[in-house]
Amino acid sequence: MSTLVGKEYPFRDSNAVVLDMGSGSCKAGFSGAANPSSIVDSVVGYTLKKSPTTGEPKQEIWIGRAARMKSNLVLVEFLKDGTIVDWEAVEDLWRYILYKELEVLPEKHAVLLSDSPYSTSTQRESMAEILFEYFNVPAMHVVYQPVLEMYSYGCTTALVVHSGSHITQAVPVHEGYILPHAIEKTDLAGLSLTAYLQKRFQKAAPHLNLIPNYIMDDVKHKCCYIALDFDKELNLHEENDLTHYTLPDGHVLCLGKERYKCPEMLFRPSVPDAPPSSVHHLVASSLKKIPSSIKEKVFRNILLCGGSTMFKGFCERFCKEVRNVVLDSFSPVIYAVPKRKDSAWKSSQSLYIATFKPKAMQFKKTKQNISPAYQLVKAPVTVL
Repeated sequence: MSTLVGKEYPFRDSNAVVLDMGSGSCKAGFSGAANPSSIVDSVVGYTLKKSPTTGEPKQEIWIGRAARMKSNLVLVEFLKDGTIVDWEAVEDLWRYILYKELEVLPEKHAVLLSDSPYSTSTQRESMAEILFEYFNVPAMHVVYQPVLEMYSYGCTTALVVHSGSHITQAVPVHEGYILPHAIEKTDLAGLSLTAYLQKRFQKAAPHLNLIPNYIMDDVKHKCCYIALDFDKELNLHEENDLTHYTLPDGHVLCLGKERYKCPEMLFRPSVPDAPPSSVHHLVASSLKKIPSSIKEKVFRNILLCGGSTMFKGFCERFCKEVRNVVLDSFSPVIYAVPKRKDSAWKSSQSLYIATFKPKAMQFKKTKQNISPAYQLVKAPVTVL
């Protein structure tokens, strides 16, 4: 695995490090903080350059937004469908975050790490191996992201509806445990909406240079909204919908009906002959698979999470559609907190204090004279 070594920094030396690994971005910070200290795009870029002294090939590494902005790089998006597919890139990202962004010595900090509900035990073992063997952390704790998101609402049983960058999913959780058989997901998420806008503007203005995805993401979040009644909105005059966005190079984008046609894909997928994969159909399908003994509790706690649920009008439209497709004796109750984009990261603060800190301190005291192979088995790598 490659290395990325920075210069000396004034290191912090107290709280645990929290890493919320998402397919779009990785949020990092310290337990007890109100917000993440660092948000880095989940992408690593590599290039080969010749050393000026020896002439040997030398690998250069670019992390996050810097990698997306630089040309002639091999970009590695190490998360696919919630599974890590490139461990070298993950190690490089963690090294960059710990040393450059957070300015910490990893061996002095326990690490609380979020994980996808689709990850395997092998993946969690690899996480432990990297953190213990390469970064020498004293302790670590792994929690499923939907469980963290649920805790941010103060619940222990719920249906967590998350729409982020790469995945939209409905994940039922009972008393802190995920019900894998009832999970429903689709790849239709924020990245699909960004691609839609990109395609529309390329067709309308082919003379413009390709607009980077991170700029198009900003256009999407600042200009788009969800229509409560899509067909009624279509019949309005387009002049009522117009808004403008100024690009960094001075060009101005004019958005009309694209403002609500783009996020409408979450409720009306445009894939021909595909089974219903809209966000409300995912919810209905997941609820049908939940055991009758806990159905009432789950129906009372349907929780919205993720950046793609932050569109203006999303909550109202979601409630309307869910109540149309969920036909049951129990009436669904839906919750949406204002800062649900970072809900997994925020709940990790109280979780660390309540359940992880005693284990971390205990492991730190008993770490000496334990072989590395034994550490990987006996270290407190807990998955809720």
